[in-house]
Amino acid sequence: MAGIFERAAPPRIPPLPEELWDDEVRAALAKGSSSLRVTKMPNAISTVLHHPDLAGRFLNYNGIFVTDSSIDVRSRELLILTVAYKTRSA
Repeated sequence: MAGIFERAAPPRIPPLPEELWDDEVRAALAKGSSSLRVTKMPNAISTVLHHPDLAGRFLNYNGIFVTDSSIDVRSRELLILTVAYKTRSA
């Protein structure tokens, strides 16, 4: 039986490497929350960057969800953890 922390198969769409980011990708990133300013971009975000228009809209929504949400912080984090667990996100 496979453990829950077993390495998943490689992604079907690999993350977009930073050296391939153009002005359109950087503009999409600018629409995100200031909480996105990290040293290593999460794979989920850098994968969405293959489609900068979608990425910009997603990051704008995500920024509102994280910073201006009417959901209290504890409930929001539990919601995020529940979704990650149920989708077997690692």
